[in-house]
Amino acid sequence: MLCPGGRETSARVQPEYRRKTAGRITAVTYVVLADFTNQGIRNAKDSPKRTEASKQMANTFGVTVKELFWTQGHYDIVTVETPDEFSVMPLSLSLGALGNIRSESMRAFSTTDIRGIVGKML
Repeated sequence: MLCPGGRETSARVQPEYRRKTAGRITAVTYVVLADFTNQGIRNAKDSPKRTEASKQMANTFGVTVKELFWTQGHYDIVTVETPDEFSVMPLSLSLGALGNIRSESMRAFSTTDIRGIVGKML
């Protein structure tokens, strides 16, 4: 398999543009907002078991679920840490394909990240 940059990899894509800090590769954070589908709400009692299964699935994509919260309102909020966009996307698609949730992923920036970003402003 070829990843961006043309480097051949195994089944998991390993892009060369991961964020580097002091010579080491660091992960990025995504906030995933998910709401139950009709199927998911009918099986709400199984939600804790599905959560454990989703954490295991996340690990297969190199994604770490840092915290999971069930919330009142429109969304369940999940914060994940991922090496790159190419890891979080197949996870989101795979979880959605199971039919229990619909999700929206947003790249999140730390205070350190945002300082560097705004420092580049004109």
